[in-house]
Amino acid sequence: MAYAALVSLTQTLDQILNYHQYCSIPLICEQPLFESLREKLRFLQAFLEDYAQIGGETLVEELEGRMRDLAHRAQDIIESHVSDQISPQDDCCGFKKGPKPVCKRCMELELQNVGDLQKVIEQIDSVIEQVMSIRKSCKVEDVQRSYTSAPASRVAPNDGNKMVGFDEDIMALKARLCGESSKLKIVSIVGMGGIG
Repeated sequence: MAYAALVSLTQTLDQILNYHQYCSIPLICEQPLFESLREKLRFLQAFLEDYAQIGGETLVEELEGRMRDLAHRAQDIIESHVSDQISPQDDCCGFKKGPKPVCKRCMELELQNVGDLQKVIEQIDSVIEQVMSIRKSCKVEDVQRSYTSAPASRVAPNDGNKMVGFDEDIMALKARLCGESSKLKIVSIVGMGGIG
């Protein structure tokens, strides 16, 4: 369960960071904080993968429970705040439509969420310290190697067929899908289906 929670949070961070590249919705905090959290999560994933191969121990099972709980808390904080930023609030500063304006209340909520997320990251750091001590005591090898090659939620490169000349169309489609309008839109995508 801890591994699934870590993967889920990593994928959420990947989606938010990739979404942020194409849209003008502000992140809940600085991008380096998200990237740092993502790397720490990948380290923990690699540890769980390597440790699963050599067997379990009571201490590691307790750590897995902490990892799971921390991942769920971090995901709740991130998703809640990003949702607040994406969906307009009727009662915020008297505005009815559009993105949430920056006001004192909004800034206080953002700072509170950043503070909550930093507390969770500090607890994740303490878990990583315990993982490092377990790794030394149990002689789990190649965790660092797995850490650098941990699977990311990326699409495998397709070197065979590359579509060219559709950059503007793709950007227009992304703008429509990521737009700030809350009205329902239908986007039809037509073309010849592929084999895969």
